[in-house]
Amino acid sequence: MRNTIIVNQAPHGIGPILRAAEMAYDLYHLLRAANPEQDFDILLTEPEKPFVENILKNETFTDIPERVWLSPVYGELVNHFDYSSDDYVDRLENIAANRANLELRLISELEKGVEAYNLVNENCKRIKAEDILCEVSHNPIVSTSKSRHPMFYTTIGLLSEILAYAFEVNPRYTKTELQHTIQACIEEAKTLEDSQTLLMIPEPSALSYRGKPKGDKAIEIPPFIKPPSGSREELQEGVYLNISGIEAVQERIASLAKPFLDVGYAVYYSPNYEKGITGGIPKAPVEKGISIFSNPAIIAAVGRRGWSSVWEPNMNGSPFITYEYDEKEDPEMHHNVKTIETLSLGIVFREGKNSKEVMNEALALRPQINDYYASLKRKYGTLNGINYAARKSFEILSAS
Repeated sequence: MRNTIIVNQAPHGIGPILRAAEMAYDLYHLLRAANPEQDFDILLTEPEKPFVENILKNETFTDIPERVWLSPVYGELVNHFDYSSDDYVDRLENIAANRANLELRLISELEKGVEAYNLVNENCKRIKAEDILCEVSHNPIVSTSKSRHPMFYTTIGLLSEILAYAFEVNPRYTKTELQHTIQACIEEAKTLEDSQTLLMIPEPSALSYRGKPKGDKAIEIPPFIKPPSGSREELQEGVYLNISGIEAVQERIASLAKPFLDVGYAVYYSPNYEKGITGGIPKAPVEKGISIFSNPAIIAAVGRRGWSSVWEPNMNGSPFITYEYDEKEDPEMHHNVKTIETLSLGIVFREGKNSKEVMNEALALRPQINDYYASLKRKYGTLNGINYAARKSFEILSAS
């Protein structure tokens, strides 16, 4: 019986797996409501970091943990495309050389069946391709099927387009020696994108400054995140450092703490950043389901410009402050900066500026940020892009 939702995601950071898992959770409940006599399972990659498994157990799947399964083999294959260095070109070369073969291997493993263990008990079972009802994904590199089940793909920007326009935002990508790798990756990305049942791209995201996404399968959705619940905790006014990414990026973000501390702002950061920040206050971004970004004392967020890091503070009317990008970074980050600045969602802390100046410029953006997100809510009826994507997927499944 096809009763398993398989979750697929980009193999880096914790945002992709958590957002895709939340979409699977909402889709599970839509399916259960429509089919009360049938139960469903959710299959995920085994997380590389133990605390992610704890989040899945204690926050994401609190009412259905026994329906959730984690596969080490599936995780090993997906994680082959994690960052191997601080130079994104190394990752592109990996994708160009290995994506197609790794995808075939993954599909073959699923045909035979992958071993998976339960999220909360000691049960194990083998899940096969014939058990899979559909795939939900966020920024995946490989597909779990060629045509066996529907695939619902969410992304902050189609990789084929991000790379096609990379030369416009990063001169490095005009170099002749990179053209073969870039073109090979564009073709690989198109193969993956063309295999999907539905492509869902949030507003705002990487290429929003260019207008609407292209393609018959592509639709726009609200921000791919659940709006933060209101926090009433008494906090000192300050900024939250959203420290994420590879080690070099984490250190770059952490270095931004001192300028804000020096002018009297409190600086909060995640306790998962083990090196700590002198003078900073370790505090989880989400506690008991409540996001710190919903607290009025957090007047700005600072960090790498991944979209979850931008959407959460923006939904609270708070601007996003980021650093100048490096040419070695993912070209998505360069596009993100352009969208953030074009739509007045935040600013770049450029060399030569002081933190007080940066904060004043950022806070002046609050009216535009509030107006922008109010317009999105009018357009979609919600800012919960995860539930919106799950419902669009459910509509297709129900019609098939």
